[in-house]
Amino acid sequence: MKGHILPGILLLLMVTDAQALENVVLQLRWDHQFQFAGYYAAQWQGYYQEAGFAVEIRSAVTPEGRIISATQEVAQGRADFGVGAADILIARDQGIPLVVLASIFQQSAAGFYANEETQLQSPADLLNLRVARRVNDLIDVELQAMLLSEGIDPQKVIPYPHESGVEHFVSGRVDVIPGYRINLPYALAKRDIRFKVLRPINYGIDFYGDSLFTLRSRIDRDPEGVQRFVQATLKGWVYALSHAYQIADRIADELPRNDKSVSGNLREYNRFQIDGVISLALFGVVETGHVNANRWFHMYQLMRGIGILKNPLNMDDLVFDPEKMRREKEARMFAILGNLFYGFVGVTLLILMWSFMLRRMVKKKANQLREVNQRLDQDNVALRKMETLLRQSENQYRLLNVDLEARIHERTAQLEAANQELETFAYSVSHDLKAPLRGIDGYSRLLLEDHEEPLDAERQQFLRNIRSGVLQMHALINDLLAYSRMERRALHCDLLDLRVLLAG
Repeated sequence: MKGHILPGILLLLMVTDAQALENVVLQLRWDHQFQFAGYYAAQWQGYYQEAGFAVEIRSAVTPEGRIISATQEVAQGRADFGVGAADILIARDQGIPLVVLASIFQQSAAGFYANEETQLQSPADLLNLRVARRVNDLIDVELQAMLLSEGIDPQKVIPYPHESGVEHFVSGRVDVIPGYRINLPYALAKRDIRFKVLRPINYGIDFYGDSLFTLRSRIDRDPEGVQRFVQATLKGWVYALSHAYQIADRIADELPRNDKSVSGNLREYNRFQIDGVISLALFGVVETGHVNANRWFHMYQLMRGIGILKNPLNMDDLVFDPEKMRREKEARMFAILGNLFYGFVGVTLLILMWSFMLRRMVKKKANQLREVNQRLDQDNVALRKMETLLRQSENQYRLLNVDLEARIHERTAQLEAANQELETFAYSVSHDLKAPLRGIDGYSRLLLEDHEEPLDAERQQFLRNIRSGVLQMHALINDLLAYSRMERRALHCDLLDLRVLLAG
C-alpha cells in the first residue's frame, strides 16, 4: 500500500506544478532551424518551466507553405511573444505598440549574392545588373538604405521578380538575389556555385537582426513575468551557442520542417547555420541579447528616409528596460512618501497655529472673566452700600434688587454666548484638522498593508513613524478640545434672601 502512495503524491505534485505554469506562444519568423536555437534550448533545458511558463514555439511556415507574420500574430493576440527585426518598427509605425525585449542577432544577416564572375564590387554596380527584389520587404529595406548611403536613388535599380529558392538565379534570369548568410550560401554550395556577396553592414547599414518582442500591454500587466521570460530565453541562447552541435542535431531530428526548399541532410543544414548564428550574435564579444536603443533609432531614421516609415517614433517605450521601470517605480514611491511627509508637516504646523490661536482666545476670555469679576466685586461693594440704604427704605431695596438681578442675568447671557462661540470654534477646528489626519492615516496604512513587500525596512519604519505621529496629533486635538470645554459650566439661577445672608 505504501508503495502506491509515494508515486501518487509525486504525480499530484507534478500535476499541480503543471497547472501553475502560464501557457504562452512564441511566434518565430521562419521555419524550425538553428536560427532559433536558443528558444529550443530554453524549452529543452527547462529554463522556461523554471520561470513559470509552458511555451509553444510556433513555426512561421504552415504545413500548406503559407508564411505567418510574427508581428501580426502578437498584435492580434494569437501569440504572446515574437521574433522580428525591422518589421517591429514597421508595426509600431502602424500603431501596434510592440516593445523590443532582447536583440539576439547583433547584426543583420542580409546580403546580396552574385556569381563569382559577376562585376559586383560596390552598390553602384547594381545599376547595371538584374537584381531580384521584393520592393519594400525587410531585406529590400536594407538594400535601399545601402543605396541611399552611397548617394544612389533606389528606384534606379530595376526590380526583377524574386522567386522562392535559387532556380531563377542558377538559370541566369537574374544576376543578383537577396538572401541571408545562414541559409542562402548553403543552397548555393549544394549547387556548386561560387559566389560573391555585397553586405549592407559594410556600407554603414548596421541593422539589428532577430530580436525578441512583445506587446506593451503585456509588460504593463506583468513586467516581472516578461523579465523572467527574457532571462530564461537568454539563458537558453547561452546554452545553445555553447552546445551548438548538440542543439543543431536535436532540431534536425525532433522538429518538423514545413519549408521544403531545403534539400539534403537536415543535420548538415542546421550545422551549417552554427557559425553564421554565432557570428551574428557576436557571441562571446557582446552580452547575449544586448539592446542599444540608439541603434534602433538609427534604423528608424534610415527607414523613414526611404519612406517606409511615416510617423514619429516614441523612444521611451521602444526597448524593455526593467531597471528603468524599477527606478520609475521607486520614484513614484518616494513621491508618495514625500507627499505624506509634507502633508504631515503641514498638518503639524496647522495644529500648532490652531493651538496658538486657541491659547490666545482662552487668555482673552480669561481676561474678560477677570474684568467681569472685578465689575462684580465693584457691584458687591455697591450692594453693601445699598444694603444700608435698604434698611432705611424697603421700597428702594426692592428696586435695587430687581436691577441687580437684571444685570446678573445679562452678564450670565454674555458669558454663555462667549462660551458657546468658543466651543463652536473648537469643534470646527477639530473637524478640519482631523480630516487630513484621517487621510494620512489611511494612505500610510494602505502602503503598509498592500505595498509592504517592495519597501525596505527603513521606508516601512518611515510609514510607521508617520502613523504614530498621526495618532499623537489626534490625541492632542482631543485634549485641546477637552481643554476648551473646561471654562463652560451649566449656570444655575436661584433666589437669594439678602436679609437672611446679612443676618447670618
